[in-house]
Amino acid sequence: MYCTVTDMKNAVSELKTLIDAIKITEESVESWIEKGDTIINSYCAARYKVPFTTAPPLIKSLSIELATFFYFRDQSQSSEERDKIWARVRMLLEKIESGEQKLTDASGDPIAMDSSQTDKPWSNRLNVDPIFNMKDTTEQSLTPSDYD
Repeated sequence: MYCTVTDMKNAVSELKTLIDAIKITEESVESWIEKGDTIINSYCAARYKVPFTTAPPLIKSLSIELATFFYFRDQSQSSEERDKIWARVRMLLEKIESGEQKLTDASGDPIAMDSSQTDKPWSNRLNVDPIFNMKDTTEQSLTPSDYD
């Protein structure tokens, strides 16, 4: 896991109170963390070898954010707050996936990308259906503009 139950208690103050009062179990928190980490890995796998042995600081923050998202969802918290969290996390994950956002370790050194993932062919025309209108070979002809 990229963050711990203790990290979650520190990030979401009411969570500590709810866990101490046995209204939420630590297993529930671990489940939220695992769900978030699965999402993180699915995006990061496009550029990095996952799971990370040691969570980069940004990944740890995203793990906390996603676990908070799942906590809010399960506790029926405001969808507006959940939407803000998801939009923020998704934007960063998409930047990581595209290579626009590089990951660094705790000392600020860049984390090496997995070259087996980044060497895949890619096109910005993935959502376009190619259409070819070829005439029968007996009906094809050249126009003067074809000579240029």
